[in-house]
Amino acid sequence: MLELRRRIKKRKPDFIRKDSNKKKRLEKKWVKPRGLQSKLRLQKRGHRKTVSTGYGSPNAVKFADRSGLMIFTAHNTDLAAVDPKKEGIIISGSVGLKKKIEIIKEAVNKGITMLNINDPQAFIKDKEDMVKKRKEQRDEKLKKKDEEKKKRKSESQKKEQEEEGIEKALSEEDKKEQEEKKKEEEKKERDRVLTQKS
Repeated sequence: MLELRRRIKKRKPDFIRKDSNKKKRLEKKWVKPRGLQSKLRLQKRGHRKTVSTGYGSPNAVKFADRSGLMIFTAHNTDLAAVDPKKEGIIISGSVGLKKKIEIIKEAVNKGITMLNINDPQAFIKDKEDMVKKRKEQRDEKLKKKDEEKKKRKSESQKKEQEEEGIEKALSEEDKKEQEEKKKEEEKKERDRVLTQKS
């Protein structure tokens, strides 16, 4: 059946939309021709072939892989419904890396064939190494950030201490100046009183 499917696919033409080779705005994907005078719809000689049942795969191997296994799309680690002899799994693209590694490990334990990963063990090793590297880089970044914070804190504390020292020195100088002013005022007052008496 797989050989028959391969022969059918070999003689199957590329089904593209009418006039997609003439107009850039039209995509190359298949769209059924619906025009009243459409030569493609009327299957006139010299025009492209249209989609028809003759080009389809045999029902027994319609959705099968090249190896003959039926495709099962895995979204989580629940692989109880998969028959390892008849089915192979493809991990969905929406699954994250962490869950993907868990699914692969589960599949390897149960002896299920992976259709979109050639060497599961090597894949797991590579990805785990990558995760470790990422973690180490993140830890290094966090350490650097902490060190920078501590540096900034110590610098700000030093600045505050310096400012406090300057303020203290200034306040002491101000006190001295005020005391001197008071003494001068008292002296002036005494001199004024003495001059009045005389």
